[in-house]
Amino acid sequence: MNDNRISKLVFNVDYLNLSPHSWSSEIKCVMTELQHRNKFENKSAVDLNCAKLNAYGINSESWIQNVQSSPKLRTYKLFKNTFETEKCVKLNPTKHKRSMLAQFCCGILPLRIETGRYVNEPLPERICTKCDLQCIEAKEHILLECSFYNSIRLSIFRDALQSELFTSKSDNEIFKYFLLDATRKTAKYLVNAIAARRQKLYA
Repeated sequence: MNDNRISKLVFNVDYLNLSPHSWSSEIKCVMTELQHRNKFENKSAVDLNCAKLNAYGINSESWIQNVQSSPKLRTYKLFKNTFETEKCVKLNPTKHKRSMLAQFCCGILPLRIETGRYVNEPLPERICTKCDLQCIEAKEHILLECSFYNSIRLSIFRDALQSELFTSKSDNEIFKYFLLDATRKTAKYLVNAIAARRQKLYA
């Protein structure tokens, strides 16, 4: 760009001053993190593919550390171990189903394991009130165990649940299967199950 262009003049002033929170200051931080500080100092072009790989590596490592250190994401860690777009987003489900899946995976559905935290209820006392199993009302419980949802569960997952191969899987493996390989059905199940739960609670 010609040095007399207004945009070039503004850039040079910003670049030389590097005042806090300025555009050049922010770009310098980003390029330093991506191991391209020399490119910033030399005002030279950056290989975007290389920068993209560096950015992915940095963000992936940060994401793994944050997920592993968060006790709230104990279930999320069972099936999510790679830094990539969630399958449920790629499948383009309806907004309601996508929202329900996201709430379920991130642990913010209003189940007793979550709502009990708001009132300092001890974890062992956050029992499901929809069945007689005396289990904590957690994500695994409503998806795999709770008898209140048996008819919904059977109508949606009948083929899988009756498969001989399925009977040999552990609960964790079944849980992962529902979320990773039967995502659309799981979304449908959650929508129906939570609707039934709300109807039961507020009838």
